[in-house]
Amino acid sequence: MRLVVKAAECDEARLVSKIFYEEVNNITAFSVVELVLGDEDEISVSDAHARISMDMRNDFIQERDEKAIRFMVVQKIFLANIKRLEIGEQFIEEIMANKMLAKIGYEDALVYYYYTLISKMKHNLGFEEFIFVNLPWLSLYGIDNYDAGVFLDLKSRFGYKKNYERDTKELFELLKGDMKGHDVTKAVRLFRGLYAGNQI
Repeated sequence: MRLVVKAAECDEARLVSKIFYEEVNNITAFSVVELVLGDEDEISVSDAHARISMDMRNDFIQERDEKAIRFMVVQKIFLANIKRLEIGEQFIEEIMANKMLAKIGYEDALVYYYYTLISKMKHNLGFEEFIFVNLPWLSLYGIDNYDAGVFLDLKSRFGYKKNYERDTKELFELLKGDMKGHDVTKAVRLFRGLYAGNQI
């Protein structure tokens, strides 16, 4: 496997690059993995090539929070692998990646990363924010039910429209499971319907 890193010379970039080199060899089957550290945050894949772009303005990177950065890097590598399945919805892909990560030893970092982000969110949630605060408990359900419960408790501290719970019930029942085959296809259809219905 060939690794390519494109980044400016700075302490933050050196830290992210170091973590990338430590993690990538063990968890990807791409022939070429390119890490671009700049002002974008996206993942693209084609055949055996993965391009992972990370926004250096991210708070965790600026603060040189190694625990959070390591989780971000590994999650993006897993997301690159999942993008080969052509699911097309980041929220669902992220839950799938997180379930895998929680099972192979990144559970503590996952909890730390999402708890830090959600704790800083405004009290009243729009639909998109409501979807996001549910992401970690859905990722952990059935793997670590204690921490899944912690995130459910955290969610209860926010305000949001009552219909959000009702509208997402069927989708969340699918997403908290193993996410295989038909469940993924159905989840994508439900997710897209929800976003259309809530006019995001």
